[in-house]
Formats: sequence, C-alpha cells, structure tokens
Amino acid sequence: EYDKPIGRFIHMYQEGEYDLDVRSQVLIYMADFAKDAEKVRKWLDGGRTVVLDRYVTTTMAYQGIRGFPVDGIVRLAEAVGLPAPDVILYLDITPRTSRERKMKEKGKLDRNESDSKLLENLRGFYAGLIEKGVFGKWERIDGSGTKECVFGKVKELLGL
Repeated sequence: EYDKPIGRFIHMYQEGEYDLDVRSQVLIYMADFAKDAEKVRKWLDGGRTVVLDRYVTTTMAYQGIRGFPVDGIVRLAEAVGLPAPDVILYLDITPRTSRERKMKEKGKLDRNESDSKLLENLRGFYAGLIEKGVFGKWERIDGSGTKECVFGKVKELLGL
C-alpha cells in the first residue's frame, strides 16, 4: 500500500530516491508485512481465502539474491507472526515480457524492473526456492498468457 508510511518509503526506494543496504531492505519489507500479519491471520481464522501479491517469498528472492540468507528471512517471518501460505504461486514470465508489461502499465520501470540481468538471475533463484519448497508448497504457473488466461489457471489450481 503505497499510500501508507512504510509503503511510501518502499515506493521511494523502488524509484531510486533512496539507497538501502540489503539488511535494511529486508527489515523495511518485513515491517510492511508485519503490520498486516494480524489482519491476515484474522481473515484466515474467519475461514476466508486470502490471496496476497508479493508476499514474503518475494523478499526471499530479491534480497536473497543480493546476499541476505533466505533462512534468516524465514526466521524473521516466523518471528513477526507471518502465516505460512498453503500454496505459493509463482507466475513465471521472461524478463522481456515483464518489462514490456510494466512499461505498458506504468510507462516506466523501477530499479528492479529496469535490470534485465537481475530479472534473469531471479528466475534461477526462484527455481531454487521452488525446488527446496522454501516457506511452503510452490506451484509454477506459466504467466505468459493474457490476464484472463493466467487468472483462469490460478483459479483452477486453487479450486475456485
């Protein structure tokens, strides 16, 4: 939520207004997740299905590839009470497709989106997370189709 204080700071970092070392990146993202942990837990306890975009697994990948130990991120997630997901959906697309979609959507790219080498390396890093089952069960979905096609695959996989 870029309209909240932590979200605004994250947005400014993503847009290159601030530089943060990898430890600070992990902690600021963890603070953002932690502020919503109780709300998510209440929804789950109330029997709701909760779908989160860019949950802690994204931090595991982006900050893990930059050298922060993934097991440390898992321990932090557990320490702040983040619920482990029932399933982690990885929408796999090429860096080129990602960049094209972001340009069409926003007209510009942030610090991560503009780095093709980073995006390509992340695909491999995610493959390792998936293979090891880090933080839960992963499902890879080909995200190269239309929004409707990909959403159909997601609904099918989740039984919705």
